[in-house]
Amino acid sequence: MLSKQHLSFNIAMILFPWLSVFFLGERNIKRFFPAALITIIFEMMNAKVGQKRKWWVFYDKQKSGSSQFSMELICQQ
Repeated sequence: MLSKQHLSFNIAMILFPWLSVFFLGERNIKRFFPAALITIIFEMMNAKVGQKRKWWVFYDKQKSGSSQFSMELICQQ
């Protein structure tokens, strides 16, 4: 479970970069929009393909841990 401090830090990391959009100006937004759109589409496809091919695995924090992993290694010997 996330602490309140950790959650607020994660939200700030998402929101602060978006504040720079107000300072870019219309010309720069039009200039970089196609590249941003292509990147978004590519990353969405990458996530779908990676999920289907199981390129990464997310473990539940309660089930994973170094102590449990070491106990499994000891028990296997």
